[in-house]
Amino acid sequence: MKGKNFLFIICFLFIANVGLRAQISLYNENFNGGTHTWTLNTTDVSSSVGPNVSNNIFNYWIVNNLYQGGGGILPCSFMGIPLDLPYTFNNTTTQPAQITGNPNSNYMHITAVGSPMNAGYMGVDGLCVNATNHFTRMSNDVSTVGYDDVSFDFWWIGTGADNSYMQLYYSTNSGTSWTQVNMGTPGFFTQNPIWKKESVSIPAFGNQANIRFGFRLMNGAGNTVIYDGTIGFGLDDIEILALEPATPVEINTGVVSPLSFCPGETFQLPFTIVGDFNAGNTFTTQLSDPTGGFASPVSVGTLTGANAGTITVTIPPGTAPGTAYRVRVVSSSPGATGTVNANNITILSAPLAGNITSTNSSVCPNGTTSINITGNSGNIQWQQSSNGTTFTDIAGQTGTNLTTSPLTETTHFRAVITNQCGSVETNAVVITIENNIVIDINMNPASGSLCTGTVALSVTGSFSTFTWSNGSTGNSITVTEPGQYCGNGIDVSGCPVVANCVNVVEADPQPISITPGGNVIICNGTLTLTATPGFVSYQWTGGGTNSSIIVSEEGAYTVTGIDANGCESVSEPVNATVGNTAVLNVSPPDPAICSGQPITLTADPGFSNYLWSTGQTGPTITVTTGGVFTVTAVDPGGCNGVSPTITVASGQDPISNFNYFQPNQLTATFNNTSQNTNNYFWDFDGLGTSELQSPSFTFPSPGIYNVRLSTNNSCGEDDIVKIVSITSVGIAKLDGIDHIALFPNPVNDVLNIAFEFANQGRLTVDIFNMSGKQITSRSFNGNGFIQETFDFSNLSAGLYVIRFISGNSVSYAKVIKR
Repeated sequence: MKGKNFLFIICFLFIANVGLRAQISLYNENFNGGTHTWTLNTTDVSSSVGPNVSNNIFNYWIVNNLYQGGGGILPCSFMGIPLDLPYTFNNTTTQPAQITGNPNSNYMHITAVGSPMNAGYMGVDGLCVNATNHFTRMSNDVSTVGYDDVSFDFWWIGTGADNSYMQLYYSTNSGTSWTQVNMGTPGFFTQNPIWKKESVSIPAFGNQANIRFGFRLMNGAGNTVIYDGTIGFGLDDIEILALEPATPVEINTGVVSPLSFCPGETFQLPFTIVGDFNAGNTFTTQLSDPTGGFASPVSVGTLTGANAGTITVTIPPGTAPGTAYRVRVVSSSPGATGTVNANNITILSAPLAGNITSTNSSVCPNGTTSINITGNSGNIQWQQSSNGTTFTDIAGQTGTNLTTSPLTETTHFRAVITNQCGSVETNAVVITIENNIVIDINMNPASGSLCTGTVALSVTGSFSTFTWSNGSTGNSITVTEPGQYCGNGIDVSGCPVVANCVNVVEADPQPISITPGGNVIICNGTLTLTATPGFVSYQWTGGGTNSSIIVSEEGAYTVTGIDANGCESVSEPVNATVGNTAVLNVSPPDPAICSGQPITLTADPGFSNYLWSTGQTGPTITVTTGGVFTVTAVDPGGCNGVSPTITVASGQDPISNFNYFQPNQLTATFNNTSQNTNNYFWDFDGLGTSELQSPSFTFPSPGIYNVRLSTNNSCGEDDIVKIVSITSVGIAKLDGIDHIALFPNPVNDVLNIAFEFANQGRLTVDIFNMSGKQITSRSFNGNGFIQETFDFSNLSAGLYVIRFISGNSVSYAKVIKR
C-alpha cells in the first residue's frame, strides 16, 4: 500500500551581487571518498538509533551507492503471533548530471532492515513499525565568521506522507542543542520523486564561530501505512557557501590607560575603523588570558553601531591576577577582528577573605580562647560584636592569630581583609559562655548495689565548692539508702560544675549456675561440677569452696557464691545419678537427599569427641548420598552418647507434565508424562477430579478448560496447569464443506471468504475480537462454490477470530487487521 503524495514548494530568497562579490565554499561533502564527514543515526532531537528489530525500529541512515529496489520481509510479531510482512522498495531515481559522480554515486539515505538497502523506509502501521525519528548530522563545526550571506545547499529525493517527512536543523554549539529551520509552508520536505537541489539561507547562518547542520526523518503515527512502492529520503552534494564582504574593513584598538586594574573596575577604550560596517553591527571588546592569548577571549564591553567610538570596558569580578593581559575590538557585521592594544595590562588580586577558626567554641566566665585565620590575602583587622550585626575594630589586633580578652557574654569575631582593590569580610565565629561543666560520679561498688550495706560516691577535680543532693559537701560521701544522688559546684576557674546523677539500688545479686545442669549421670565413678566464674567466693553443698568440685555419689548439689558487691547468690540444684549411656539425638529427624542436593546432619550440642559411622568427627557432617548413619559422643559427665540409626533417603524433585487427545465427541484422554512420582491428583477445571495416572474425562460442552495436575514425593510437590480445548469435532473437517479460503491475511479493508458446499448445505460465519465480542454473524445456504466479502475498514487494528459452523462441526481461523 502506498502513502499519500504531497507536493510542497519551498522558496528562499538569497540576494548576492555576484558581479562584485565572489562566492566561497566553506564546506562540501559528496560521499564519494573513502570516508565522509557525517555522523549517522544519533539520538539528537529525541531520535532513535536503529536498526533495533527487538524494539520494532527498522529504519536507519546509511551511505552507499545502491539504487536498485526490490522486495523483502519485515520480521515482527503481534500478540505473540509471528508476522512476516512483505514489502517492496521502488528503484532510487538516478542522479542528474549536476551531481558529482552521477548517475549512481554514493549518497546518504534512509533504508530499512534487510534487502534491498536502497532508499526506502517502513511507515508506521500500528502493528509492527513504531513511530520513530532518525537523525543524521555533520561530524564537525564550520566557521562562518566574517560572512553575512551564507547558504546551505544540498540535493535531495524522497516521497512521504502527511506523517512521514524530512526536516532541516542547525546548531551553533557543536550539537549540544538544535534549531529547526522554518521552511515556510508546509515547513518540511516530503514529496519529491526526482532529485532536486535546495539552497537555504537565513541570517542565523552568518558570522557563526561554530555551525553544523543535520537532517531528521520524522516517521510519525498516522492512518497511512507504507510498506511498498515508496522512495526513501536521500541526500547528496551537501555544501556551505558564502559571499565575500563587499568592502574590506579594519578595526584599530586604541590606547589603554591606566594599565593596572582591579577586578570589577571599568575604563574607556577608544578604537578607530576603516571601511563600512552595517547598521546592526556590534563592536565587542575582548580580554585575553593572563598570557595575552585570545584562544578563549572574554567579552568585557560592547558598542552597537557602524561608527568608531569608545567602549566602556569592565574587568569581570573573579578575573585571575596577571601582568600580561591584552584587549582587542571585534565586530559582528561584517565580522572582523581588530588589533591588540600595544601594552600589557595588569589585573591586580582582589583581597581574599580566607577562613577563621577558634580553639574553643565556648569558655568559662572570664575565660579566653585563640582565633586563627588561614587562606587570606591582604591586611588584617580583627573585629568583635555582641549581637553578630554591629562589629567594631579590636585595637592593635592585625595579626593572623587573636587571643581574646576575658569573656563574660557570647561574642562574635571576624576579620576584615584589605588591599588596593578593596576589602572583604571573613566568616564570623561565635564564642559562647559555658554554663555548666558536666562531670561523672564514681561508685564503689560500681554497680551501686547495697549488698554490703554501703556505697561510696566520689567526684574527681578541684572545686571551690561542691554540694551533694542529700546536703553533704566535699568530693566524696558514703550512703546507706537506695535512691538517686546528684551534685553541683564551682571549680577553681570559676566555671559551674554539674555532676551526672547516679542510682544506688538495693541488693542485686549476680545469678549463679552449675555446669552441667539439670539431671546428670555419673558414668566413670566421678563427675566434675563447675559454677559460674567471676564470684569472690563459693560454697558447695557438702563442702568445697572452689569454683568446681568432683562428685562420686548420687544426690542434689547446689553452690552459693558471693560477688564483688558482697551479694549472695544460690544456684538451682543439679541431680546426679549413676548410669552408663546418654541418648544422642540427630536432626533433621527424617532426612532426604533431593535432586542431588547435599544435606547436613547435626547431633545434639554439649557433647565432646563426636564420631560418625563415616569416620568423620564433629557435631555436624554433610551427606551427599543416601544411606544409614550413626554417631557417638561423650557427654559432660563422661557418659557415652549413642544416636539412633539415621536413614537418609535419596530422590529427585517431582516434575508434573501431561498431554492429551480428544478421541471422540467431548471426551479427552490424558497422557501423564510426569517424572519422579507415583502420586497424582487431577482437577478438571472444577468439574471433577481423579487420582489415576492417565485418566479420561468427558466435558459438558465444547470450550476452553484449565486442567491442573499435582504430583508429590518425599522431596516436595509440583503443579502444572494446561489449557485444554474441547470441540465437537476436529477443526480440520467441516460437515458438507470441501474447503475454506480467507484472503488477504493480514487484511486492510475487505476480507474475502471462499468456500464450496459438497451438497446443499448451510454455513454460519461469526467474527469475534480478542475481547470475545461478536463483531458480525452471517449464514449462507446453497450448493457449489461461494465467495463472500466482509468489510474490515472500520475495525481497529488487531487480531480477530473467525468461527465456521456447518451442521455439527465447528472450525476456527485467525485474521490480522492492519
